[in-house]
Amino acid sequence: ISGHGWRKLMRRDEPFEYIIETLPPPHLLFEFLRRKDLVSEYELFANTTYGAGFALYVPQSEVGRVIAIAKRCGIHAWHAGFIRKSAEKRVVIPPKQIEFCAETLQIR
Repeated sequence: ISGHGWRKLMRRDEPFEYIIETLPPPHLLFEFLRRKDLVSEYELFANTTYGAGFALYVPQSEVGRVIAIAKRCGIHAWHAGFIRKSAEKRVVIPPKQIEFCAETLQIR
């Protein structure tokens, strides 16, 4: 999810809403930037991984299995949220009160 940060979750053509309910602990660099008020949290999620490296979309019934496999491979994985059909593409991060619409994924 690097490059366009968490906005990149919307890359699929289908109009899905990506609801992120659980976040990874942020890297110390991001905590420092926020503490010093050098960049907004919105911009950090818009442009950085904020501590996440990859996103996998799997059926709800497979989440536990995927997390267990990742753990056996030494990878920290967690169930971040869910996806649902929508009228438009959006990434919604309720714990941070952040929302990205499809237009924010355009290259600036």
